[in-house]
Amino acid sequence: MLGRSVVRTVGAMKGAAPIRRNLAMTPGTPIVGLDFLPKEPAPVALERSEYPEWVAGLAKPMPSIAELRRTPNEEASHSDIMRYLKLTRRIRIKQHNIDANA
Repeated sequence: MLGRSVVRTVGAMKGAAPIRRNLAMTPGTPIVGLDFLPKEPAPVALERSEYPEWVAGLAKPMPSIAELRRTPNEEASHSDIMRYLKLTRRIRIKQHNIDANA
C-alpha cells in the first residue's frame, strides 16, 4: 500500500480537476492540518508498524453498488447491507429530484 495514490474529484462537479494525494508519508513528516493547537507542535507521521491494524483498512476503497448487488444476502456483512441501503436511497432521492424538476 505504500506509495499508492488516490484520485478524487473536487466537489460534486463533473469535469472538475482531479486531485492526487499520496497516502504514504515519510516517517517524521509533520501532518498538515493537525497543527491547530496553539502551543503544541504538529504531530508527525510514524512508521507503519507503529499504527494499529485498523488504520491500514481506512485507505481501502468501499464496495460500489454494483459489487454490493452481486453479493448474496447470506454473505453480506452488516456494514455491506447498510451501505447498499444508503446508496439505493441516494439513487432514489436523486431520481425523485430529477422527476420533480422535469
